[in-house]
Amino acid sequence: MLPPEHFTYKLCNQDANFEPLIIAYSSLDGYLRITDLHNLVPIFAFKSNYGGINSLAFENETSTLVALACQDDSTIVLNVETKKYVRISG
Repeated sequence: MLPPEHFTYKLCNQDANFEPLIIAYSSLDGYLRITDLHNLVPIFAFKSNYGGINSLAFENETSTLVALACQDDSTIVLNVETKKYVRISG
């Protein structure tokens, strides 16, 4: 669950019925998903072409960067705002 001051709250629909509750999660299907649970709205999705995503970590509440640890021992640093990334092989 992401705190209310996190950057991803700016991506939410401001006309939503409920106050947003945002979670970010990854899975072995290779997707990073950011979802508003209260309004049942997907906010952001990123598909990795390098296998599943084992874990994720945001830099801080105001940053748009997220680090993803992939199944093939690589790391992806993703900018959520621009949707550009850098892959570092392990």
